[in-house]
Amino acid sequence: MNPETIDKLASFIFVLEIWDQINPGKDDLVGLVKVPLSSFCHSIRTSQDNVFSLNFMADQHNLYPLCIVDDSVPIYNPRVGQTVG
Repeated sequence: MNPETIDKLASFIFVLEIWDQINPGKDDLVGLVKVPLSSFCHSIRTSQDNVFSLNFMADQHNLYPLCIVDDSVPIYNPRVGQTVG
């Protein structure tokens, strides 16, 4: 990855689906969570400006700890049109 790719990636949002298993073989969509990728891009920066590490276990390479979300994020249910969690 190069710095330009990381800068572009930082402006995107990751949409995560939250599901609940009602009973075996039957799943129900609880809702969607939007997670901005800017904090992820910040976490993969190393001490060198043009080098990015995707090896999250190698603490000696990453300048910051991997932290995607450090706060609560709302779960939006598109069926009912409101936040459910």
